[in-house]
Amino acid sequence: MKHTVAAAALVIFLIGCGDSSDDQRARLVSLCDQELNVPSQVCECIGVTAETELNSDERAMVIAMITTDQETADKLRASLPMESMVKSGMFMASAPGRCAMQKQSEM
Repeated sequence: MKHTVAAAALVIFLIGCGDSSDDQRARLVSLCDQELNVPSQVCECIGVTAETELNSDERAMVIAMITTDQETADKLRASLPMESMVKSGMFMASAPGRCAMQKQSEM
C-alpha cells in the first residue's frame, strides 16, 4: 500500500512538473515528423504554435494523444479542467491544417 501511494504521488508530481517548454516543443516536432506524415516545416510550426497557445499540461496531453499513451492521457484527464481538455483536442484537430496553410502561403 505504501508503494502504491508513493508511486501515485510521484506520478502527480511529475505531471505537475512536466517537461520544459523547449523539451515539449522538440518532442512535438519529433513526434509530428514520425507520426503525422506532414512536412517538417509544418511540424516546426506545430511545435512553435503549441508553445504559444497551450500551457505545459495541455502540451503534455497533445503529446499523449500523438503517442497514444493512454495511461498518461487518463492521468491528465483526471487533473485537467475541461477547458484544457477541449483546447488540447481542438489543437490536435486544427494546428496541422493551420500550419500547412501558413507554410503554403509563405512559399
